Amino acid sequence: MNSNVNWHFFFLAAGLILALSTAGFCQATYQRVEFESSVGIFFFDNELSFEASPALGLGAGYNLNRFLQLNLAFSYAPAQQQISAAASKITSNISVYQYILSLKFRKQEPIIWRIKPFVNIGAGGIIFDPQTSSGDSLDVGGGLMISLNFATNHKFALNFGGGFAIPLSRRFLLNLQYRKYFYRLNLNDGIEAKTATANNNYWGAGFAVSY
Repeated sequence: MNSNVNWHFFFLAAGLILALSTAGFCQATYQRVEFESSVGIFFFDNELSFEASPALGLGAGYNLNRFLQLNLAFSYAPAQQQISAAASKITSNISVYQYILSLKFRKQEPIIWRIKPFVNIGAGGIIFDPQTSSGDSLDVGGGLMISLNFATNHKFALNFGGGFAIPLSRRFLLNLQYRKYFYRLNLNDGIEAKTATANNNYWGAGFAVSY
């Protein structure tokens, strides 16, 4: 009798440990940290006269639950700006940095195979850091020369986008993504000054690992 009672307690304890372990595993499946490195291409607003540029990025995310992730992303793009007028043309090298804090909404059920869609929305900033010295002059025609002033410019930006997450294993993930950045842009060609809403478009792929 005592032997049967002991076995009952053994199986009860084993079942309780298994249940707690399973609950802990389910909790960990979405409350975990994710790190990502990415590569892509930035297409800048036409008003900037920037050429499309490759971009490198790093990001970190924390899964608040199974459907929502808080994400912080940084990216760098070595860009070139073509400044032209009637009689001359200047190429300026500019380093462009972006940082965005966003919320990513993810669908848990795959739409096909193991591919899961997601959308994200957030806010942050864009920094334009010229690598060209100020003081160059641009001939705008009619004997008028203007002096160019290359200064670091920091802009507040809104961001939204989406993409597809492709699980490669339990820990590794491939993200195919698109992001759009909106920000206010001050334009001054030496003749006319104006303000416009500009936008950049990013297409890229990221490799993520979660813990």
